[in-house]
Parts: sequence; structure tokens; C-alpha cells
Amino acid sequence: MHKSDKRSIKPLAGAICLALGSSLLYSAAYAGEYTFTFGSGDSNDPRYNDGLFTMLDPSGIELMNVSYPYYGDITWGYGRRTQISGSLTINTDTLSGTGTILPFEFFSGGPAFINNITLSNAGIDPNTGHQLILGKMQYEWHGNISPLEIVWDASGLFNAIASGVSTGDVITNGAIPASENIRKGLFPIGPAPIATTTWNTSSNGTLPLTNDGIGGSPTREGPFLGFNLNLDITRLTVGSGVEFLNVNINSTEGSSPECTGYSGGTVNYTVTITGDNNDPVTNVEWSVDGNMVASGITAEFTVPFGSHTVSASVSTEGGRTATDFENIQVSDRIKPVISAKLVNIKTGQQVTEVESGSPVEIQMEATDTCDPNPTISGTGGFSVEPNDRFTATRNKYSSSGVTVSTQSDNINFTIVAKDSSGNTSIENLSLNVKDKAPAHNKANIW
Repeated sequence: MHKSDKRSIKPLAGAICLALGSSLLYSAAYAGEYTFTFGSGDSNDPRYNDGLFTMLDPSGIELMNVSYPYYGDITWGYGRRTQISGSLTINTDTLSGTGTILPFEFFSGGPAFINNITLSNAGIDPNTGHQLILGKMQYEWHGNISPLEIVWDASGLFNAIASGVSTGDVITNGAIPASENIRKGLFPIGPAPIATTTWNTSSNGTLPLTNDGIGGSPTREGPFLGFNLNLDITRLTVGSGVEFLNVNINSTEGSSPECTGYSGGTVNYTVTITGDNNDPVTNVEWSVDGNMVASGITAEFTVPFGSHTVSASVSTEGGRTATDFENIQVSDRIKPVISAKLVNIKTGQQVTEVESGSPVEIQMEATDTCDPNPTISGTGGFSVEPNDRFTATRNKYSSSGVTVSTQSDNINFTIVAKDSSGNTSIENLSLNVKDKAPAHNKANIW
């Protein structure tokens, strides 16, 4: 990175970082690959080209291109900006593409060439929230070849695509280029669908980005070392467009469905398909971990417990295919249900109160939506299992050799059920023991 006293380099670090793979600002109406041109229309006069080349020195002062016809054109200050033409191809799924710029006369030293233009996602501008595109290319002039990077604000282009474009449409709206105010704003460009920013690549031409406040990225080699090349496109004419087949799956239960039975969870999915105009969908196959389980635009199927990948693969009459997938986790968060009661064995009746000495059976059962065999047990001063029998006697105990009646005549049971996922339920039972005669202080398990 070339520096001068007038540059204040501000790296993007910490909370502010531009990285490949950042989420997109716009939501395209449909995704695909598009071609665009920027030129002089039918006039073939380079003075009317829709792209502008501006070179700034390390202090941000513009150079004048002394080549004709630019030097003789008052529109852009006699060569302070040079009109250029070319084309772009953009893949809106990957935010990548290529470009061409036709040769143009430069500094009376023969034509300048900008070759091998590739485009990639540079993330979201933290200052504006706009989508950035990194352009890498080679700048060739007078026998010198220099690598060059430019970080563009492409929000105008992508917002237009999101709104829907057709062949022949012209895109003119967008961000204001970074070199807008050269010569105190005497030669403004105005909104541009592809606008050069003040972001620069690292010293090796890669991310992360830094910002020096000067439009364009400094050249790293060649006769204009440290100078900043700005390429701005004020008008893009839509050429051809190939709409991609896009698939998006959604489920009613979300990515963490609850189990609905011993085999796992039943899920309900719907697939949304775009890009199938004039090419009807012929097949939709649903799979779990690569194994087909259903077909159709909507589908209901069971996914086993644990982590799995659900996918939908779509085929069209024209032979196009597309797939979307979702990782889900089927879990058991449902507690067991306890059914428990105390039964007087002599009468067969459910009881909450018995006379001392009565035989009692504790009946308890646990059922669970997702576990066929939940455990269940209890305590009531002694451990009990399902269908245990005991003789209920009124509480008395001996203290210091003296027999004393207790204040409580109840036996309190706590019943606990637990399933294989660890979900636990608790229920309490209480048995009141009556006794007309003195009773022994114990409960005998049968």
C-alpha cells in the first residue's frame, strides 16, 4: 500500500470487517446470470461512452488525459475524465462475474488496455450498507502491465435486478462515485450503478479492505505507482439474462421439530420454485440424509431422532435441476405422563384414607409420546415400585424409652417418571392412616 502524508489509512478490524461470503443487502426477484453493456450507443463516438476513467494521484488530484479526443472535450474538463465502453457479466447467485473494457487512448502514449477483469463479492459496506464488488484486472499501457483492484459499490445494479429487468432496459441509478468532487465538484458524475469507492485491498490485492478516503485503489506496480484508478459506469444496458432454477424449502415445524412418536418426528415441508417459466417442473424428490422419503411440492414424512439433512431436488422438463437442503434436529422435549393411585386390597377401591393395618397396593404407570418404556418409581419413607403392596400402620416411634404418638397420620409418596431423553415428571400421593387402637410404627412391604 503506497502512503502519503495526506492519506489516513483506516483498516477494517474488530466489529467492522468486510469478508467474502457476507450476506447480501438485496433480495433478488430471481437469480441468474446477466450481461450488460456500456457504450456510446449508435454514435460510435467515444465522447458519449457510458463509462468514465479517472486517475487520481496519491493526494487525490486528478490527472488530465492529453490524448484526443478526450483532451479536446470540454465536457469532462479536457481529459480530466476519459469516456470508456465495455461489458459486464454478473452471476447474482455468487456475486461473481467478468468484464471487458475496450482500449482507449491515454497520455499520447498509445492505447491503454484493461484486461482479464474478474468480479467477486467484497461484502457489505459498513458505512452505507451497500453491496460491494471487488474487481481484479490488469492495466496495460506503453508496454507496462500492472495488477489493479477496484472496489465498487454495486447497489444500483443489484437493486435494479431485484426489481426485475428485461433485455434493453437501462440502469442509471446507484451510488455516487468517490471521485465526484474533483475540482470542487466541477465535473460531477452523478449516480452510477457501478461506482468506485474509497475502499482499497490489502497490499497483496486481497481482503480485508482498508479505506484511505481517496477514490480508487492505488496501483502496486508500473509507471503510475501509487496512483488511483477509478472506473465508473453511469449507464448499463441490459443484454441477455439466463434465469436460474431456484429451490427453497420450508417446514411448518422449523429446524428443531419435536418428536411425534417412537420413530421420531413427523415434519411437513413445502418447496418454493422460481425460474421454471416456460420449463415446467416434472419431479420433486424429498430425501433424508440422501435417502428418498417422499415426492411432490408438499410432503409429510417422519425423521428419526437426532441430527439429519432434509433436501428437495427439483427437475424440469428441460433437464434443469436444483436442490435445497436444511439441517434439522429432532428432539424429545415431552415429559412422561404419570397415572398413579392407592388401592385398598381388601375392597379393591381407590383410597386416600385407610384404617391402620389395612393392606394397600400402589399402582403407578408412566406413558410417553416418544419413549415406549419410561421408568417410574417412588418413595414414601420407603422405596416403592409399580404394584408394590404394604401394610399401612399409624406412625408411632419410641424416644427415650417412651412411646409417643406422632402429629402426622399421613404417608406421603413422591412418584417420579423419566424417559430416555431425561424428561422428568413428578406426582404426589398422600395416604391418611386412621387407627382406633395403638399401632406399630412401620410400613411392611409385601
